Amino acid sequence: MTAKRLNRRCPICSGENGQILHHQKFQLSDSSLLPDCYDVVSCVNCNFVFADTPIQQQTYNQYYAEFSKYEDSNSSVSTGGGTSFWDKKRIEATAEDILQFCNKESSILDIGCANGGLLMELERRGLRNLCGLDPSRACVNHVNKLGISCLLGELFEADKYLNGKKFDFIILSHVLEHIYDVKQACSILLNLLNDKGMLYVEVPDASHYCQHYIVPYYYFDPEHINHFDKISLLNAFGPLGFDPLRIEAKSFYANDTTRYPAVYGILQKSVRPQAFLLVKSEAVKNEVLKYIEMSQRNSFLDEIEELARTQEPIIVFGAGNFTARLLESTSLAQCNIAAFVDNDKKKQGTAIGRTEVLKPERVLGFVGTIVVCSALHYQQIVDQLKNDLRVKNEIVIIR
Repeated sequence: MTAKRLNRRCPICSGENGQILHHQKFQLSDSSLLPDCYDVVSCVNCNFVFADTPIQQQTYNQYYAEFSKYEDSNSSVSTGGGTSFWDKKRIEATAEDILQFCNKESSILDIGCANGGLLMELERRGLRNLCGLDPSRACVNHVNKLGISCLLGELFEADKYLNGKKFDFIILSHVLEHIYDVKQACSILLNLLNDKGMLYVEVPDASHYCQHYIVPYYYFDPEHINHFDKISLLNAFGPLGFDPLRIEAKSFYANDTTRYPAVYGILQKSVRPQAFLLVKSEAVKNEVLKYIEMSQRNSFLDEIEELARTQEPIIVFGAGNFTARLLESTSLAQCNIAAFVDNDKKKQGTAIGRTEVLKPERVLGFVGTIVVCSALHYQQIVDQLKNDLRVKNEIVIIR
């Protein structure tokens, strides 16, 4: 492993030196604000694993405000709104965990609430003092229409939007892995809590990436820039005055067959903060190295090689992170791609390289193969092509 001086200080201990575990490349759309490459590194001081991304928090804030993938509340593959069966089950399980630590009188803030699925589930179970905060205007409008108060804004200026209001309970579900300034975020959360207030934080569990292998390099994308486990969650919040009430691993179904690894913590604002010593563990570093090796072994895809050889026209259905990685790590970029297609309205009308991203209806009349590139939702896309659009084209699924 090569040592390097970090572009981004370690989010946990502010260390300036790291070891390169992997160099990740993406071919992104022309409108993307995010970097097309970064090093996955391990901090020399504390062993935390993260993306040494060259851009700053402000750019990530702008990206989530302008290009939120959670805005389509009617999508069967979106997360956060409980519209799909598996997302609904995930939200119900999360609500069960939260309700063990709060009551109907608790004031609750869900930061990064997306389409408000968790807030709706808590309201269904009798909680009334609920508030959401999200950087996407469409998500905020949707939640407000549901009758739940929701404010437009992001974590780093939350106090400005909330006018100094504090809460008994704050939810941060699958947000912290996207945060550049983790230490600042944790400090802001502490200040938003009432005395003895509690925080529910949930993130992907990097200590189980191999056990929950999906596709090559799936857990490395332009947005997922921190790789937590139980220990690093404690290391992030412990020094700032949080006491752990519960730290547990979990997993949930992301489609009919695939489980996604996560870890969550219930952390309480300490009355008398005590000195906290960072725990140095190599568990995630070793797991990520094994995951990288597993990804390398599975990166050669016969279907893509054959399409590159024949140069038959193809449409790629899926313009997300899986495709962005495939364009850099396989021969997909050498294929005869007539167009990309995606259900995400934010992607439609953009371009990857010189190739436009179109609406799904644009596959109608196309003569050639449709290549489905979706790590999790390939079956829904195939059903959409066959049952809704009724295409007769050959369909190749890249898995």
